[in-house]
Order: sequence, then C-alpha cells, then structure tokens
Amino acid sequence: MLLLVYYSWTGRLLKGAVKGGVLPSSRALRWFNELPLVLFIGVVWLVIAKPF
Repeated sequence: MLLLVYYSWTGRLLKGAVKGGVLPSSRALRWFNELPLVLFIGVVWLVIAKPF
C-alpha cells in the first residue's frame, strides 16, 4: 500500500514538472528517493529478527 502511495506521489511530481511546476529541492528529492530503501531495510530486519 505504501509503495502505491509513493508511486502516485512521484507521478504527480513528474506531471507537475512537465507542466512547468516547481520541484522540491535536490536534497528533498534525494531523501524522497531513499525512502523506499529505508522501508525495505526495515521490513527485511523484521523478517530476519522476528522481534514479535
């Protein structure tokens, strides 16, 4: 579900940029790009460590 929200948000940013809109700063875009990786690492940790 979160990946779908991320994909939709990225699509809106891209469509806005094509229409001449302003993109967030490069630093914000870099963090936005790393967000799925951080979530993936968290999920892998939960699978391997099984803390629950």
